[in-house]
Amino acid sequence: LLTECSKLDPRVAPLCLLVRRWTRNRGIQFANQGHLQAYAWDLITIFFLQVSGESILPPIAEEFSSKTVGEIRGQNSSKSVAELFRDLIAFYARDFDWQREGICVRLGVRGKR
Repeated sequence: LLTECSKLDPRVAPLCLLVRRWTRNRGIQFANQGHLQAYAWDLITIFFLQVSGESILPPIAEEFSSKTVGEIRGQNSSKSVAELFRDLIAFYARDFDWQREGICVRLGVRGKR
């Protein structure tokens, strides 16, 4: 999944790696300690890229054909990986309702659980 998403936007893999490193450094990436595993953090990151204001990635249910990033969505996004990371943290800290919302990269839309 990460490989296919990275073909659509080259910032996906570096952002996922940054999120993984950040969560590992804060001790919240270890499944054996009751935290989310690394792949779950990748899904959280991909979902953010789907539903953020710039919609950098399409829903997984859409066809991943030979479309380019500009043909899919997010063609005007020029944010750096650092800016996307900042926005990801802000999105999950302020905008995402952890009690009522779920994450679904297949559909790529926000909604109630």
